[in-house]
Parts: sequence; C-alpha cells; structure tokens
Amino acid sequence: MKCHQTSCNGDKDDTRSAKRYGTPILHDKLYSTSEAAIILSVGVSTLRRWRMEGQGPKVTRLFPSAPPRYRGKHLLEALDAAEVFDEDNA
Repeated sequence: MKCHQTSCNGDKDDTRSAKRYGTPILHDKLYSTSEAAIILSVGVSTLRRWRMEGQGPKVTRLFPSAPPRYRGKHLLEALDAAEVFDEDNA
C-alpha cells in the first residue's frame, strides 16, 4: 500500500493529483461523475458504463435517487489497480 500524506486539518489526502485536475485527491471528498472522469482520465460515458457493468471505482449515493458520487479513496484504489494491471501486462 502506498503512503498517503495527512494535511494540517487531519484529512487524509494523496500527494498524487489527476493529470488535468491539478489538486491533491482527498480521501473522503465526494467527487461528481465529471470530476471523477477527469481524475481517472476517462470519458464520462466510460465511467457511466463501468458503473452500469459493476466495474470501476465504488459509487456512493447519499440517498437512493441521488446522483452518483465517488469517494477520493475509491478513485485512488482504481488508479492503483490500473497501475498494477499495466505492470502485469508490460
């Protein structure tokens, strides 16, 4: 498991940042589908397809009809899994 930095206020964050996102990925922050797509460098439609197929990062909904949200820690887990996949197939 990779080390993660703890910020001044005690929230965990990751020193990695999304290519086009430009800020650290906060573990407990809830990201929208479009924000998550930017972080993962995939299209919104790809993220929706993954969600419908039960793949990709875990989804959080605050109530049943709420729009999907993605916790930063689940986005980081998806990025870590992709890194492992790439290494195995190199």
